[in-house]
Amino acid sequence: MRPYPNRRTALTLAGLGTAGALLSPGAAVAGIRPWTAARSPWVPLWTEDFTHNVARGTFRPNPAGRLVSAETAPYAERLIAYPDGWRATNGVGIYAPSRSVSVDSGALTIRCFTDATTGEPVSGAVGTTGSSTYGRWAWRMRGLTTSPGWNCVCLLWPVDDASWPRSGEIDWPESDLSEQVKGFYHPAGGRAPTEYVIDGTGSWADWNDYVLEWTPTSVRYGFNGRIVFSTSTNIPNQPMRWVVQTGEPPYKPAKRAPGATAMVQISNLSTWAYRG
Repeated sequence: MRPYPNRRTALTLAGLGTAGALLSPGAAVAGIRPWTAARSPWVPLWTEDFTHNVARGTFRPNPAGRLVSAETAPYAERLIAYPDGWRATNGVGIYAPSRSVSVDSGALTIRCFTDATTGEPVSGAVGTTGSSTYGRWAWRMRGLTTSPGWNCVCLLWPVDDASWPRSGEIDWPESDLSEQVKGFYHPAGGRAPTEYVIDGTGSWADWNDYVLEWTPTSVRYGFNGRIVFSTSTNIPNQPMRWVVQTGEPPYKPAKRAPGATAMVQISNLSTWAYRG
């Protein structure tokens, strides 16, 4: 028995198998049809179930983010990590995968904590190798925290950093781990209002199944088999990369209880290419 639930069967029923993307429309988005096997635009690429353990302290990327240690070799073709010392978005805190990332008992774990010497927040960011224009990602994840102030976002970010915000940005999910699951969508063009998934989707503390679908005409977010958000507004159309970032809130320093810690766990991750 896997200590962390994989729920491969449930995910397949939600459209992660060869049948294509069979997300059932949720009440939050009326009139959205699921993909069917006959018209699915997705080509499966790979699925990672995190069966090879990697102890904390051995998850080491090179300056380009590629995993280089022998212990992380099984993941080097699929995953990257922000190198040790990279600053968080708000400039407070650092990413340090060698201190925060591990794989054990069927789950990748990213820990968030405060360095006892420097007082800086320490966390990790892990993503898939390469980039794509359009695609599909599905993963099972939870987030646990002892205090408000630790954030998590799974996002599609443009390969050309300088193109943001014109490029758009796709954030699903994103919020403080002590809050309900939220999500945001930043349309391409950098001027249209940000659209977002309403608060109250579910709890970070539960194991939840997430799906992100990005095509030339739509962006859709799936949550536990339901479509909770769909838009056709100013869809991004340039290469992006998928990454999960943890730690500091993006734009201002957090206010946390002394000694507060958190962790985000992913028990499986699948990706698809878009074939039109």
